[in-house]
Amino acid sequence: DKTSKERKSFVLEEKRKCKEGINVNGVFIPGGLYFHLNYYHLQRDATEKELLSGSDKKIVSLPNLRDNEWIVFNDYDKVCKDPQIYTLCGARQLIKTEFEVSTTLRELSLMRNTEALGIFQADEDLDTFIKKIRIAIEFGQKFIIVPNIDKDWKKKEIRFGIQKQDSSVDLRGVLYLYNTQEGKKIQVGA
Repeated sequence: DKTSKERKSFVLEEKRKCKEGINVNGVFIPGGLYFHLNYYHLQRDATEKELLSGSDKKIVSLPNLRDNEWIVFNDYDKVCKDPQIYTLCGARQLIKTEFEVSTTLRELSLMRNTEALGIFQADEDLDTFIKKIRIAIEFGQKFIIVPNIDKDWKKKEIRFGIQKQDSSVDLRGVLYLYNTQEGKKIQVGA
């Protein structure tokens, strides 16, 4: 409740959990996974039960906790604490795209002065990333998710932060989006 005197401490504690993680009955849940399960919204296919009750074919919801999420987010947390290169190979329904979008949005929302770089092979990959991050921003909790200031997703630089009433900007981070166009523009990441 926005009028509650406990709101500020609740918000600060939720942001801390999203950054640092949380220990529940001796089981550590990394901050990235906590953010993903509680604040990252994705679009998914409706279940048969949801379709029978009149839902649309696609539903926006929080993700489920699967083994894939548990393994990938825990592995990523380990390499962040002991810096290494983390390679995530692709397979259908593994979590790679949702992980990339969730992790990018978490960094842009919770860490100050963040710069994130997305390099894509083809228009379809870039379009998928943009579609997913837009859904997550639109349906996310405003006290956690920092919105994008630049609304034109065709730009290569998307600023995240708060546009104030006096037109000034409280810049929190920048997302750079580049497309190699299937190897035709291999220097875009340079």
